[in-house]
Amino acid sequence: MPRLRKDPRRRRTRFGRFIDGVGVGRLAQELEGLGVGVSRHALYGWLSGRIRPRPEAAMALRRLSKGELEIEDIYRHHDRMRKTRPG
Repeated sequence: MPRLRKDPRRRRTRFGRFIDGVGVGRLAQELEGLGVGVSRHALYGWLSGRIRPRPEAAMALRRLSKGELEIEDIYRHHDRMRKTRPG
């Protein structure tokens, strides 16, 4: 199965750059370690703007980022991706 190319729009947000830097697989494991079960599929949904992280997941992401992300960055990414979605 061919790998999907990363959507360059997601790199324009702090949230997208954070996930690209950490990696989806590693981030899913780290969230699981905090007791927030999130699948890789859900993380890709967040990146694409199809779904928003639940509040407890957003707070866990903020903790994991060690100050790199704020809650607003996470939800702003979703809103931006929705506005710029092709089609």
